[in-house]
Amino acid sequence: MSAATGAPTPRELFEALIGHIAAGRWQQVADLYARHTVAELSFALPAPASDRAEGREQIRPYLSALSPAGWPAG
Repeated sequence: MSAATGAPTPRELFEALIGHIAAGRWQQVADLYARHTVAELSFALPAPASDRAEGREQIRPYLSALSPAGWPAG
């Protein structure tokens, strides 16, 4: 944690991201995104209805559709 802000450091965020992806914890991956983030999902499979997600809660359903191995479920 950064002593100045109390927020995780970039290294801590990256390590958390890699750990969550490796373990298939996709909901925790979504939690790492900023609340008002914008993500372009132009190469997402299966193709989402829109290739742009605005906000963490719009990203969460896409990540929820992933299987533990990281591939689309189903």
